[in-house]
Amino acid sequence: MKRLLAFSLSTFFLLALLITVGCSSDEDEDPGTNNGGGTSVDEIQPSVLSVSPVDGATNVSVNSFITISFSEPIDIESVTNTSVILSGGISNSVQANVSISGSTMTIDPTENLEFEEEYLLRLSTGLTDLAGNSLISNFSTRFTTQIEPDNTPPTVVSITPSNGASNVSVNTQIIVEFSEPVENIGFETFKIRKSGESGSLDGSGSFSGNSFIYTLDEPLAGATTYSIFVGTGITDLAGNNLPSNIENTFSTESVIFSIQSTSFENEAEDMEIDDISFSITFEADIDPSTVNSNTFKILLERITAINGTISVEGPTITFTPSTPLEEFEQLYSMWFDGAAIKDVNGNPYEYDYPIEFEFTTVFLSDLYWYRFRNASLGDGIDIAAATDGAFQLFYATTGNFCNVYWTIQKQNNGYFTFTHQCANNRYLEAASPNDGNPAYMQTLPSGGGFFSGQLWKFTPVTFPGFANGNFYTMSSLSLGTGLSLDRNQFDMVSTSGADPDQFWRFIRANKK
Repeated sequence: MKRLLAFSLSTFFLLALLITVGCSSDEDEDPGTNNGGGTSVDEIQPSVLSVSPVDGATNVSVNSFITISFSEPIDIESVTNTSVILSGGISNSVQANVSISGSTMTIDPTENLEFEEEYLLRLSTGLTDLAGNSLISNFSTRFTTQIEPDNTPPTVVSITPSNGASNVSVNTQIIVEFSEPVENIGFETFKIRKSGESGSLDGSGSFSGNSFIYTLDEPLAGATTYSIFVGTGITDLAGNNLPSNIENTFSTESVIFSIQSTSFENEAEDMEIDDISFSITFEADIDPSTVNSNTFKILLERITAINGTISVEGPTITFTPSTPLEEFEQLYSMWFDGAAIKDVNGNPYEYDYPIEFEFTTVFLSDLYWYRFRNASLGDGIDIAAATDGAFQLFYATTGNFCNVYWTIQKQNNGYFTFTHQCANNRYLEAASPNDGNPAYMQTLPSGGGFFSGQLWKFTPVTFPGFANGNFYTMSSLSLGTGLSLDRNQFDMVSTSGADPDQFWRFIRANKK
């Protein structure tokens, strides 16, 4: 039969131990009787052989029971609230069932022990064996229970930008604050996605306390919706998963970009006609698909688009003409459609209308030789000069002769100088009206610079029939009179603006 006993600890120990005692069978109650009819006396005191958990054990499960192995069976009747005492925990009171099987005592607490607490088991000499011999000495052992396991899943406290936020900066960081430290944030558990796209935006993440901070590699697009995905694969340090997926959305501010620089200033003058390209650099990388011959072009006189190639590299658009531009101070403009050109994020240019930057070309290019012709002689005759000596001008049938190839250079005062391919050190010069050689080739003065007679000014002809043919009158700085073809001779005369003998034009020849 089995008896259940309950013991209450004395107030002296400031604890209470409720012990339920299981009794052994009746046939074990008279161990002192032998079968031979004689009686033997047991005077050996019992002792503790081992205990589990061992003395000083740590991380003991809170639902563990305690076993004590004695050197011989213990009398269940000797188990009281003073002979077996288990104490510890916040309440310092432990209720337990105590049972004995043979020489082993088992103490099984009725409720789980407390986490991270030290417990003390004391056995006094009040315990006896079946013969009534007391425990050889008082015994005590200590152990500490396990750390309380974390079974609480992490939660998301906040997400920045918040769900539904608008006008968010394109340079924003994404911040997710959790209820506790987390791990396993990766490509599958954390994503920043543009609306309508599946791929996640690249960036780098770091932790600050319980917050995960994600910095994007590139600014977001303006006026665009994005989503922030936080997945259940994220866990706390104990391995508890986020309870559910979270997906927030936000929209960015409207962003515009402007011009950073151009390859020339607006209304620039004396632009070369060849070996040149025109570019404009914006504050943002440009989407090449928005740049074409309809949205970016070079216009002649604001009307006619010239042929060329367009390239886009990062924030810069470049136009390279297929052929040389026209000289004679022609008006050109670099034109683009502000409403059509977008950056790589789809953001618009700051103005939604066409933009133009104007420039005019050189009068005559330093990159080319020019043929020098008179309106009276027609296009078949070129003006030539001797290769040496101070000879007058003459004219010759068109051909590839060095003395008909002229370099016309603009000087600082707006006047021009003439020299030809055969004699680069001699310049066209006007003499006085009474001089027998009113126009001839002359070297520079020994002191440097130019003679005033070597400086010429061009005035566009407005006479009907010649106004649109790039004809000019030529007047000398020194004389104020113009170069004329007078009876097949070259002479300096007062310009009337109505005499084809005074009309001169220049035809682009070979490139130097």
